[in-house]
Amino acid sequence: MADEQRRRPFSFEEYADILFYYGDARGNAEEASHKRSPTCLLCNKVLGNDAMKPSKLQDYLRRCHPDKTEKGLKYFQTLKDKFQKKPTLDKMFASTSQRNDDGLRASYNILLIAKSGKPHTIGEKLILPAVEEVLKTVLHKPASDIIKRIPISNNTVERRIDEMSSDIESFLCNYLETTHFSIQLDESTLPDNAALLLEYVRSIMNKEIYEDLLFARTLITDTKEFLDTKDKILKENLMKRKTDIAYLTDLFTKFNMVNLQLQGDSLNLIKTKSILSAFLARVKLMKQNIGRGEFSQFPNLSQTSCQEDAVSTYVQHLSAIYSDFESRFEDILTMVIPPWIINPYDDIKETNVIIQEELTELSTNKELKVQFKNGY
Repeated sequence: MADEQRRRPFSFEEYADILFYYGDARGNAEEASHKRSPTCLLCNKVLGNDAMKPSKLQDYLRRCHPDKTEKGLKYFQTLKDKFQKKPTLDKMFASTSQRNDDGLRASYNILLIAKSGKPHTIGEKLILPAVEEVLKTVLHKPASDIIKRIPISNNTVERRIDEMSSDIESFLCNYLETTHFSIQLDESTLPDNAALLLEYVRSIMNKEIYEDLLFARTLITDTKEFLDTKDKILKENLMKRKTDIAYLTDLFTKFNMVNLQLQGDSLNLIKTKSILSAFLARVKLMKQNIGRGEFSQFPNLSQTSCQEDAVSTYVQHLSAIYSDFESRFEDILTMVIPPWIINPYDDIKETNVIIQEELTELSTNKELKVQFKNGY
């Protein structure tokens, strides 16, 4: 029965799509690029679309391929499969291009060696030989064709790292132009004592805090060399502002001292008030002294030739600082501290009546008095 079905007369209406392989007329868009008309699977002859009529198909097959008129469906299906699978220039170039792309992608992935801080030559000297051994030993595949498609020489690694860092920097800068961000500057030193300036940026990305390094630049450690070679105009302006820089240097030294005093776990409101009150008293004293030309509290300023106009500006600046601190820390500076908090063994007559009894008991405790004198 199967033999009869395989050898029954050819039906053109049934096998037309198999006998002739279509391009634009009946095929899909990908095949249409190189098969624009019906093609005979037996002789690869290209015919017009009108040749697909059953009568013309029958005439073509009997006239050109009389020995195939008794073939069954399976025979022509096999012809079609072979036709579709035969190699073409497009497929050959596509396969080669894909292999090259895979090798290039692998080359970029291997650039993880940059994160380890190892020399770039380790890729060519160690990683590729190791990969070759793995391919030979585990996968039992020839490694030479694969290895030569992975460019990973020293210069290539350096160039790729520069390209990727440039892409990341470009993406980061473009993103920062569209959002709010904060900047953190940091200094670091390399093993050869070269100074680095590091800048970190922090912003919100995809509803999460995102932090990344924006740049790292080598600093010129010699200020004179920097001013002479980089910015002569800045050098001239700084020379004109020499007294201002000296004044601010001395002033911020005192600011830093106060800042350090206001840090630590042992700090409390009483100590805070004492530190701020002492600082304001020093500011007031500095204003009076600098107003009459006494620069002993400004050692850097005393080494410059300070003009009267500059002195007047500094006096006004110190007055503004005094007023700003008084306003900013008004709640602490005006805070009243009862004497018994400082010394519970002092006279308690002026103390609140409610706590006089407890303070009386405390003042008669000799053991606590000794501990208090030794420090609490």
